[in-house]
Amino acid sequence: MVLREAFCQFNGATNMMAGAASILTMAVISLDRYRAIVSPPGRKLTPKQAWVLLTTVWAWSIIIGVLPVLGWNEYAYTPLTGTMCKISFAEGRGYILLVIFTCFLIPLFVMFYCYLRIFLKVRSHKKQIRQRWSHNTDALRNFKRETKTTRVVFTVLFVFIVCWTPFVMVHLLQSFPTINMSHIVFTCVTLVAGLHSICNPIIYTAMNRTFRNELRHVCTCALCGHVTCCAGNNLVRPINIETSVTRS
Repeated sequence: MVLREAFCQFNGATNMMAGAASILTMAVISLDRYRAIVSPPGRKLTPKQAWVLLTTVWAWSIIIGVLPVLGWNEYAYTPLTGTMCKISFAEGRGYILLVIFTCFLIPLFVMFYCYLRIFLKVRSHKKQIRQRWSHNTDALRNFKRETKTTRVVFTVLFVFIVCWTPFVMVHLLQSFPTINMSHIVFTCVTLVAGLHSICNPIIYTAMNRTFRNELRHVCTCALCGHVTCCAGNNLVRPINIETSVTRS
């Protein structure tokens, strides 16, 4: 019984940390895209700034994950499965609001603001940029790379919102004692949120020529069933993300 309870606390805390870190990291990426495209040249995030932001992301994610273990709210096994733990939305409404605001709504606002500014910047300056940089091939190629990278990241963000917003909203409503959600609704939003785990590889494969080629290569080797059939083709090859996005 003690081990079961310990596992529940560990499972709940790690899931909460991972979820918080995921969306906060996406907010940091949106800031990086904003600095790369909207801000003046040379204003990209420096490695030191990126390190500070990511350290802050993980520090806050750990705090959010550990708070229920320390007594603010609690982790409990879900009644649907009995094998997975999550925070109790019926208790500690202050903690629920803290999580939703700092790990969902605020990052969402940051991402919407950054990508809206990026969209407006690209749309209003596209022709001007082509004319100004038509003689500067490297600058034009770099702008195209940044734009295509942003397009991929925006797609990842959109899918994240579609998958996780119903889950967050349903659980927020459930925190009010006058609202009672059915198990079917909980099951549906949980399944949709879980589908997000397989979406990113699909997005990168669909939007990146290099990823598609690598996936085709790996599948061919897997179907071949012999290491020797792919030995001459260098099965394991490093992929340059920026280059792959540019080629998509």
